[in-house]
Amino acid sequence: MATETDLLQILEHLDEKELIKFIWYLQSEVVIDEPIPRSSLDGADRAKIVRLMFQRYTDEAASNAAKILSEMSRKDLVEQLEQLEDFDEALCRTNWTLL
Repeated sequence: MATETDLLQILEHLDEKELIKFIWYLQSEVVIDEPIPRSSLDGADRAKIVRLMFQRYTDEAASNAAKILSEMSRKDLVEQLEQLEDFDEALCRTNWTLL
């Protein structure tokens, strides 16, 4: 599972116009089922956006970010998130076999 730090690093790849678009998707029901209220996102920087996403979506934060990034045609960032997920799964399997 991607961490808050991981997701923050992904969002740092967005320029200001892309970040505004990402926020728009977060507060609408176009891509995700439970939007974050506009009032919570007004003036939010990347770190606050990540905190709000993890508070609202917990384990689904990275998945929802990937859905939005895919809609924005940022497949490169979706792939980075997927690599983090794959690494975490591999690490869990390795730790499980070591126990």
